[in-house]
Amino acid sequence: MAAVYRRGEGAVYRAVRRWLAAADQPTADEELVACACHALGNFATNDDHALAMVRAGVHRDLVTPLTSDSIRLQMAALSLLRNLSLPAENKMALLEAGLLGTLLGLCVVEQPVLFKYYGTLRLLAGDSGAACGELASRPGLLRQLAADGCRDGPYGVQHEAARLLARVVRTARSEVASRAVIEADGHGSLVRLLQSDSAIMVNEAIMALCLTAPHTPPQLILSSEFVPALSRVMTQDSFPVQVRENAVTLLQLLRSKEDDALRESLRRVPQPDLSGTVDR
Repeated sequence: MAAVYRRGEGAVYRAVRRWLAAADQPTADEELVACACHALGNFATNDDHALAMVRAGVHRDLVTPLTSDSIRLQMAALSLLRNLSLPAENKMALLEAGLLGTLLGLCVVEQPVLFKYYGTLRLLAGDSGAACGELASRPGLLRQLAADGCRDGPYGVQHEAARLLARVVRTARSEVASRAVIEADGHGSLVRLLQSDSAIMVNEAIMALCLTAPHTPPQLILSSEFVPALSRVMTQDSFPVQVRENAVTLLQLLRSKEDDALRESLRRVPQPDLSGTVDR
């Protein structure tokens, strides 16, 4: 890929760059624009290339395909933006260019696009407290994420929706954001994420649930699959010790709630002895 890219001077790279730059022209060919997004997305899998591409302003040509009525163009543009969002140094430049606002202005309902849409939002906004606060201020988006995070269907969409909710809570780190997620029925999505087989996703869920715990009604916890999900984490030796230690912290937080029924239910959650355990 580096041989084709040639520090942004490769013939193939320059050709697909021109195709994307012409996306806002009336004569733009949809197939060429989509092809350009996919090709540039491949170049952007290299962090050095992605950084140089943002410095060169590639992202500024994404507004037209992102806001297109064509699902094909939207998916291609989201794939490119997602890869451009991977390097930490790029995130602020992309946010300052207004791309978060562009994404939030889209009406995305198709399942294949939702997977890329949620994943791109998570990568773009996930490290910015202000950006996550903006997401938390949109109850319609939070309700959509909560519904998709619990809905039976493609696991990719389900997991990306739940992970985005968890990231909003963890990065915004405010009572306002935590309350907003709970009021949008986001607790069930976080519990669904807790049931994942991925230690990373489980830990994301635990950290978010710790932050939402003070704002979660006991009855909501009791009516969900929280207790069996947390019990599984406690007894699963395949999860790293740090994850299970975080689960113990969550359990202790919830046991401090003044609710007898909740306390009785939480007694069923086994608490592992992690003393002397060496994390692998």
